[in-house]
Amino acid sequence: MREKLVAHLKDGEIFKGYSADLQLKEGSFHLFSVDTPVARSRRIDLDDLKALFYVRTWGRTPGQVLRNYQFGVGGLRGEPGRRASVRFRDGERIWGYVPEDGDAGRGFFLIPADPNDNNIKIFVVHSSVDEMHFLDPAGVTHH
Repeated sequence: MREKLVAHLKDGEIFKGYSADLQLKEGSFHLFSVDTPVARSRRIDLDDLKALFYVRTWGRTPGQVLRNYQFGVGGLRGEPGRRASVRFRDGERIWGYVPEDGDAGRGFFLIPADPNDNNIKIFVVHSSVDEMHFLDPAGVTHH
């Protein structure tokens, strides 16, 4: 099954599609568009990428208005990593879990805090992060 991807670039552009050559340790990949009736691809350079979202559906989940920023809401699935808060250079903030094996070279994976979030996982590019905090039960640890 092909993974649905949404690429958010550092300049604010957003592209949706599928990839046949996604290797996050490489310098680029191609995203095949879902927005046009004729298939076309766009090369995405990791240096230009802010984050890559692996999504369940294109667009918002029906009834979803805002991301839920609480941990453990929407059902139990255990904690798939360390709790973290990531703020991007553009000001966007995302809460989630960083798995122990989440490092993928130029970035890391973040599992959304809300298990019902439309995002399954997010590949966050290191160079797009302004601030990251690990949220431990005893308090906040800066990274």
